[in-house]
Amino acid sequence: MRFRGRVEHTRRDSNGIVSGGVAWLGARLSVEGREGPIGFLLDTGAAVTVLRPRDASRILGATYQNLMDADHISRLTVESLSGRTTLLLRPATLALTAIDGETLRLNLLLGIERPDSVSADDALRPSLLGRDVLRHFRMELAHGDAPRVMLETL
Repeated sequence: MRFRGRVEHTRRDSNGIVSGGVAWLGARLSVEGREGPIGFLLDTGAAVTVLRPRDASRILGATYQNLMDADHISRLTVESLSGRTTLLLRPATLALTAIDGETLRLNLLLGIERPDSVSADDALRPSLLGRDVLRHFRMELAHGDAPRVMLETL
């Protein structure tokens, strides 16, 4: 199965040459019976898929504190570019729609980031699709006139 994402350029020099970019993939996320669309930044440096607080609130309809008080919650302490933080781990299902219209569902433990661990600048950053999901795919990233990202199941 093949999946198409998008690439957003971050820098262009005076000749129009792209020197940086970020790759995105859209998906539907289902956690504890609640579901919603989400755009993930593909992050090969992230060990787990991480849901930012604003996306968690939008999709789950619950605050971090409410989630933390739930029974059988697991936690994971991680080091990131933003520093050390504790993620709440919740079972989730990620649904990806392939180019041919088929849907691939992946079950994972989703890391939900603590709101107080996020700076004002980080609050606007996207949720991250980590290696726990990306390890299932071969990724092709192309820059230039026709930037693209393609994922193909292994």
